[in-house]
Amino acid sequence: MRRNFACVLRDAERNVVLDFLEKRDMATLKAYFAKKGVALCQQIEVVVSDMWDGYVNLVGAKGIFPNAINVIDRFHFVQHISTSLDGQRKLVRKEFASDERLKNLRWPLLKSPHSLNPDEQLQLKVAFEVSPTLGLIYALRTKLKAIFDTDCSKEAGLLALTSWEEEAAKVESKPLGKFLITVKNWKDKVCNFFTDRLTNGGMEGTNNHIRGLIRRAFGYVDFQALRLRVLTECGSTP
Repeated sequence: MRRNFACVLRDAERNVVLDFLEKRDMATLKAYFAKKGVALCQQIEVVVSDMWDGYVNLVGAKGIFPNAINVIDRFHFVQHISTSLDGQRKLVRKEFASDERLKNLRWPLLKSPHSLNPDEQLQLKVAFEVSPTLGLIYALRTKLKAIFDTDCSKEAGLLALTSWEEEAAKVESKPLGKFLITVKNWKDKVCNFFTDRLTNGGMEGTNNHIRGLIRRAFGYVDFQALRLRVLTECGSTP
């Protein structure tokens, strides 16, 4: 079945799939939760999501979860600076097209510093000597991750992120500049993470599991058949 199944509803505390919907548009989501009843919707306290408006607008006085706070998932948020880092790599590669020291940098750049082998560490060290800006963005990404790894209050998290934002603004980089717009627009909601420290960190594993189900079955003709299989293996059957 060659199509995108765009909405996985997941319990962020228990790490299980609650339901699997064929669409993720706001009308579908509102209709789905309306059937669950007002009482249940009013009990929801935290909604962890990416930055898609269809999810974000479900929360708050005008949404279907009036008593909830929206947490922009920290991993999704940090992924955007990784995109900026890779964007800067492409610019540098274009500027120094014949420089062998800047080839094959993508995966070492995107790996966690703790996962780098000695050769990769040396490769990045040399690359950052050629492009200090690339090194600065790499360091900023590490600092950003460290902020969300720190156990602190939302107020302290906001203060740390604001300080990081001011430091990043001093770096001249178009890809990083785009991410700073994202920081400005979503800073408050991503810092809601510090209130309960809930994430969608297990979602990528769930998505990979679902892709595996589809591959093993050589696709699904019927969405409901796939939905039941997902709930059986990743959550609880309806």
